[in-house]
Amino acid sequence: RMNQRLASRGIVTMEQLYALSEEQMRTVWGRVVGKRYWHWLRGEDFSFANAPQQSVGHQHVLAPEFRSRELAGAVGQKLVFKAAMRLREMQMWAQAMSVYVSFMPWRERSTWEAHIRILASQDPFTLLELFRNQWRDCPNGKPALIGIRLYDLVPDAQHTASLFAEEQKLGKLTRVMDTLNRRYGSGSVYLAGWQQVRKAAPTRIAFTSIPEFF
Repeated sequence: RMNQRLASRGIVTMEQLYALSEEQMRTVWGRVVGKRYWHWLRGEDFSFANAPQQSVGHQHVLAPEFRSRELAGAVGQKLVFKAAMRLREMQMWAQAMSVYVSFMPWRERSTWEAHIRILASQDPFTLLELFRNQWRDCPNGKPALIGIRLYDLVPDAQHTASLFAEEQKLGKLTRVMDTLNRRYGSGSVYLAGWQQVRKAAPTRIAFTSIPEFF
């Protein structure tokens, strides 16, 4: 994926990469990551230990029985729902979303990805609708891996609350679902569209955190 990202911009040697300005690096990789790479390439040693988390993402290698466009899309929706849950746990809001897919056979490294800027959100239903809109452009094929990423995060303190009653209702519904899943266990409440892929993409224990549910 990194090779493809660079090659699409005509960068195929280390000399070309090193010649990029800091602003160009930020364009290639995003504001924070690009800035880090620019400084690291010049041997500058500094720590980001206290920097806030910049993105939330999940990816899943699809079992053979899920390698269809329809079922891969359902797994993708589950990943979006899980990422939105993590946003709420972190008290963060996402302002951008990306979706990426790798297709079989692996040796051909055929991939597709889409990116979209969004109004700051941590609501799963809003994010799911955005995912579905992007998924319509996914080409036909045999998907083997699907991933999503929510990024350009802002904390609660910097987020302006919505004045729309419909969004406030969705927020209340989301809180109820979170409460039920915490009380009665992983996946007690889930969307009907996940029924066929309910056991796909189980939550793994990360090195930095232990999930409470899902």
